[in-house]
Amino acid sequence: MDRLEYLSTKLESGEISDRELDELEALLADDYEARERFLDHSQIEGVLFAANQKAEDHSKAPFEKIVQFEGSEAPRRAFRFTKKMAVLVACLTLGLLIFSDIATPLISKFSDKTDPTAKPEAPANLEKLSPDEHYDRTLLATVGGASNAHPETANLKSETTVGEIEFNRDVRPILSDKCIFCHGPDAAKRKADLRLDTEEGALESAIVAGDADASEVIARIFHDDPDELMPPPESSRTLTETEKVTIKKWIEHGAKWQKHWAFVEPKKTAPAVTGENEIDFFVGNKLREKGFEFSPEAERETLIRRVTLDLTGVPPTLTEVDAFVGDESPDSYEKVVNRLLKSPRYAERMTWQWLEAARYADTDGYQNDGPRSMWRWRDWVLNAYGNNMPFDQFTIEQLAGDLLPNPTEEQLIATAFNRNHRYNSEAGLVLEEFLLENAVDRVDTTSTVWMGVTMGCCRCHDHKYDPFSQREYYQLISYFDAVPESGRAIKQGNSEPWITTPTASQKTKLSDLDERLKKAEATFAAFSPEIEIALTVPPTAPLGKPIVSRGLTHHFGSDAPIIANGKDRVRMSEKPLAGLMCSKRFSIAFRMEPQDVKSGAVLSTETAGTTRNGILVNFRNGHLRYTIISRWIAGVGMLETIEKFEPGESVHITLTNDGTQRTQGMKLYVNGKPVKTREIHNTMSNPGNNGAALFVGGSTHVGNWKGEISDLRLYNTRTLAPEEALLLTKGSDQRRHFLEHSGPKKIKKAFVEVGNARLARQKYIDSLPTTMIMVEGEKTEPTRLRVRGEYHNKGEPVHSDVPEVFPEMPGEFPKNRLGLAKWLVNGKHPLTGRVAVNRYWQMFFGTGLVRTSEDFGTQGSLPSHPELLDFLATDFAESGWDVQAVLKTIVMSRTYRQSSKVTSDLRERDPNNTWLARAPRLKLSGNALRDQALFASGLLVEQQGGPSVKPYQPAKLWAEASNVKYVQDKGDALHRRSLYTYWKRTLAPPSMAVLDTADREWCSVKPKRTNTPLQALTLMNETAFFEAARKLGERILREGGDDSASRVDFAFRAVLSRSANDREREILTAGFEKYLAECAKDPEFSGKIQNVGESKTAPDLDPVELGAATAMANVILNLEEASVKE
Repeated sequence: MDRLEYLSTKLESGEISDRELDELEALLADDYEARERFLDHSQIEGVLFAANQKAEDHSKAPFEKIVQFEGSEAPRRAFRFTKKMAVLVACLTLGLLIFSDIATPLISKFSDKTDPTAKPEAPANLEKLSPDEHYDRTLLATVGGASNAHPETANLKSETTVGEIEFNRDVRPILSDKCIFCHGPDAAKRKADLRLDTEEGALESAIVAGDADASEVIARIFHDDPDELMPPPESSRTLTETEKVTIKKWIEHGAKWQKHWAFVEPKKTAPAVTGENEIDFFVGNKLREKGFEFSPEAERETLIRRVTLDLTGVPPTLTEVDAFVGDESPDSYEKVVNRLLKSPRYAERMTWQWLEAARYADTDGYQNDGPRSMWRWRDWVLNAYGNNMPFDQFTIEQLAGDLLPNPTEEQLIATAFNRNHRYNSEAGLVLEEFLLENAVDRVDTTSTVWMGVTMGCCRCHDHKYDPFSQREYYQLISYFDAVPESGRAIKQGNSEPWITTPTASQKTKLSDLDERLKKAEATFAAFSPEIEIALTVPPTAPLGKPIVSRGLTHHFGSDAPIIANGKDRVRMSEKPLAGLMCSKRFSIAFRMEPQDVKSGAVLSTETAGTTRNGILVNFRNGHLRYTIISRWIAGVGMLETIEKFEPGESVHITLTNDGTQRTQGMKLYVNGKPVKTREIHNTMSNPGNNGAALFVGGSTHVGNWKGEISDLRLYNTRTLAPEEALLLTKGSDQRRHFLEHSGPKKIKKAFVEVGNARLARQKYIDSLPTTMIMVEGEKTEPTRLRVRGEYHNKGEPVHSDVPEVFPEMPGEFPKNRLGLAKWLVNGKHPLTGRVAVNRYWQMFFGTGLVRTSEDFGTQGSLPSHPELLDFLATDFAESGWDVQAVLKTIVMSRTYRQSSKVTSDLRERDPNNTWLARAPRLKLSGNALRDQALFASGLLVEQQGGPSVKPYQPAKLWAEASNVKYVQDKGDALHRRSLYTYWKRTLAPPSMAVLDTADREWCSVKPKRTNTPLQALTLMNETAFFEAARKLGERILREGGDDSASRVDFAFRAVLSRSANDREREILTAGFEKYLAECAKDPEFSGKIQNVGESKTAPDLDPVELGAATAMANVILNLEEASVKE
């Protein structure tokens, strides 16, 4: 029991003090999940029930009233509902009241107020619920069910009696919530040098096993003196009498300690009955123990819709439904499951949840939130799921694919998992601070995704509750902080390290370009004899025209040298020269004879202001520096030669840039040969602009220079090749002059074609997608612990290692990310398998066997079915980490195939379906709701993979919140699956944000489920959803028959996969007839309907009928049943 649950329990019992009520309000103020858990709490339901019963009369009700609870777990005395409590509960239930009291009048012109699939009005008490009534969200809002958003997440209630006390289940949660904050792992915050998180610490001085009266813990927790009482009253961590008795009885019974269950290697318990689905064995045992039994199997139409949505994210087609319903073979359901697991849609469905865990987005985040390109990693995940890649390989390649022997391009792409984090491009940031932030994000995400622990709590101090030290946290940091990155992101594109990652089709085109170049070179080579003969004849005149002339845009000092006198700089151009910027390809070549090598600018296009945008070539203490500046000093690439220059020495210099905004793309040649350089700055975050006019011999920022320059060449569109840099050192070359200028036309044409082919190939390579990857760089110093988590406050050095509470890393594993990845999936780690299968379970049942899927630590929930969890985890590893096998085991189980209908007995005794006596009834996620609408309408474009697309969103939304303009796509891109929607990290796709998808700022492994009026308005009116209704309306008219009743039947089945019952058919048919009459009266409105969305309306359909069919489709897509998985 954590602090929130404790305070909720005090609120239920009426024992809560004003101080504790203030604390509860503070806990709920800024924490969405805390508010959801509060509303999920079983006895808070009674408060909501009582409050909602009086909702219609709230204006007359007094603020203080007596509310009597009902049910087996109700408190024995009345609960005083004070004004302050009323305000607290009212605020938290405001969304429910708004939806029921306000949203209804906002229903569109054609929406009938009656939802034929909605469940009956809430009865006055729970006993009146019929067995056929479903677990309805609206009903829950009325009667105060678990949570109208997420009925599966209410806190588990311990049914343990005093004689059955178990440390992990009954005692550890008390110690964790009330005692370990001051007496736990964090040495810096530990009081009285007492530890109650370890057996050794507790038994050393505070607990005498078997003798409660001699135990200091008992004396202190039962003390009458506030100064001696523990926990101290000012801590707001008061123990209840029940908790005190539990601790006392545990000590009396020997104080038997247990290691936290999640940190113990799982043990596989074999089911006693052969041939039974293992899940059903464990669930069945628990049901019998609790006095329940399995519910009947769901109806076949419901079952195929459920499993199809769960495994593919879209509903089944009518053909698939009919085939399954008509297939009476014993393996008919298994055949459906096998087909779905082979479907490309399965890979897309699985990829979505992995993207949320991996915090995937198409932008960097932070205030600039510029674009990045990481979709090739997203497609890698798609392919991995589509090929059923084993989870251990899936893990190793994403965490350490770059460290595998001779890694493939795909294995390198896989490592983008840990480059998906936010990346700051702010000009004023401290590089070291954000290098640490990047590593912190990688550790926190890896720890959450694979181990389900809140390792991030150790950044500043030892973990307050779990056995993780701050030192161990930075040992993990040491695995992830050797990436050769600058610490500042590129504002428009990928930040290094990255690689070019063409798709299969792009590789084909690249091969075609390679073939073109090969043919051009062969054609040119055929002229070699003729060329060699021609070159035996000496030229009769000077070779006047310049060589290496392709792309030459400016040429200075070809006739006489440019003299820099050390006092005045020489202007070479009247205005800025286009193309000389970090994001473009360019080359500069010149011969120089320096008189001063100590300081001064040889060349400069720097602007005069503080940003200094431009190119700078200057001397510093004998070394030559080549600098590209987009903004000083936030956007600077600077190289410096290792070797020094001598005054009076004549040298040729060539400088090139490949436009990738990194020093790796800058080259410096001396006398035609690349020279060794050191990197001074590598922070070219801004794309920059053309700078100022070109000057020789001076800069306003670094001073003037003395020397001579000649043959100054600027190539503003291309990067010179090494052989061209060597040629330029000669000044002139008979062979090159012959090929470019004086040779026969056919030879010059062949030579030009080689250049054209090379240029075409290079331009195509420049256009290819890139992907940020992990690279293991060389560390210049060891990782250091950061005192209080502050980047600049460095403590003791640490080396890569794993937390002591877990099994040691085998000695044969390397002490790097590859070793860490192998350690996670070697079958010995107590958490990896449990965490993975728990999320798979959560995917189907809405909540995991461990409810806190993000936290398996001591503050997390206990597993509801521990033996089942351990069986699935061990079986997963033993299967070779076969993901599809464990998913199939789950969906084939009787547990999964049950009906979701709830009886009054089930609702009262297990309102949160903890023991799984029925299937859950869950709201569909935002992406599934959108994809379902597109699928049912026939609009869905099922193209797999490729760049992210930009579908409809409100105009100028980005303009209001960023400096980037949203350019909506056209055609098929508007109707791709939500998986491919462009995701701006600081401004998520609005419909997805409203419909509870993760925001992608951080790793997210637990789905959100809420109900708000905005969700209803989005589903009814947002362009994509309404356009889907229009296209479904077209299907209704084309495929649904000629009369209203048959059209209603078709529409109903197309969305819900089942036939309407008589009452539903009657209501919807009457509605359809009403819509026809309304549209006939208002043909202008029918015409407006056809203009919603960019898909064309079929011209042969009657506009009046189409208007009515669109209204009907919109109603059915917005039925309560359409938005849930039954």
